Amino acid sequence: MKDNSGFTLIELLVAVAILAILVAFAIPNFTDTTARSRLAANANEVLGAIQLARAEALRRNGAVSLAPLDGADWSNGFAVYIDAGGTANAYDDGEEIRIFENFGRGTTIATVGASTNIIFDSRGFANSNGAGAAPSEEALRICDDRPAEVGRLVNLLVSGATWVADANDCN
Repeated sequence: MKDNSGFTLIELLVAVAILAILVAFAIPNFTDTTARSRLAANANEVLGAIQLARAEALRRNGAVSLAPLDGADWSNGFAVYIDAGGTANAYDDGEEIRIFENFGRGTTIATVGASTNIIFDSRGFANSNGAGAAPSEEALRICDDRPAEVGRLVNLLVSGATWVADANDCN
C-alpha cells in the first residue's frame, strides 16, 4: 500500500486563512510600535542635544547655545553652537558644534514656553534667550502626526537636569 503524506488542499487553505487573520491583527500593532519607537528616539536625540550643549559649556568654560536652525521652528532642525558674533543669541552659519535635523515626516518639536533658544553658562546652568534671568523650567514638546496621541516632553531645569515625560497635549 502506498503511503500518501502531505497536506490536502483544504488543510492548506485553512492554514493560509488562519495566517491571514493573524497578520491582519499584527500589522496595526507593529505600525503603532514603530511609531512609538520613532517618537522615543526623537525625544532621546533632543535630550542628547541638551546634554551635549551643557557638557560643552562646562568643558569650554563658556556659554554654549541650543537653538533652531531657522530661528523659530525646532522641527526643521536645531544646532548646538557657540555664539561667536553676528546675530546675538541666534544661530549663524559656521558657529555649530553639532547640527541635529531630519526628525522624520510629521514630527513636530516646539518649546512649551516663550523661549527661542537655550543657553548654558560656564557652570552648566540654563538660561533662556540669554536674558540673564534663568527660567525655573524649560521644555520641548515632541509630537508626531498620529491624531490625539501622547507625545514626549523633554524637560530642563535651570540646574541643567533633564528628563523625558509623556506630553498629553499633542493634537
